Amino acid sequence: MNATMLDLTLFLNVMALLEGLSLGVAGGVAPEVMKNVLKQGLANSTVLQVWHDLGPRWKGMLQAAAPGAPLPNMRKDLHLVLELAKELGVPLSIAGNASRVADAGIATGHDNPLL
Repeated sequence: MNATMLDLTLFLNVMALLEGLSLGVAGGVAPEVMKNVLKQGLANSTVLQVWHDLGPRWKGMLQAAAPGAPLPNMRKDLHLVLELAKELGVPLSIAGNASRVADAGIATGHDNPLL
């Protein structure tokens, strides 16, 4: 159960970070400046701290996959989280939407090498 909660929180943190970075960059803030701004405030996280090393891997898990292809671990785990939540009767609206976005390969910023 604890691993499931960790997976959910990690996955949503990755997607939220990508969206925040993308919005900042679209507004004219350089990606590295945006990351430093986030690190100085309440939006700082371990995900942000290790983004340089693990961000490309996580972003790759958000790319569209061929029909029938195995899901990358992060997306597979999110599906498991959503199944558990359904069994327990816990609505996870944000996670459900994030899963649909990830599975469609349209996660904001996943294809931007600068983020």
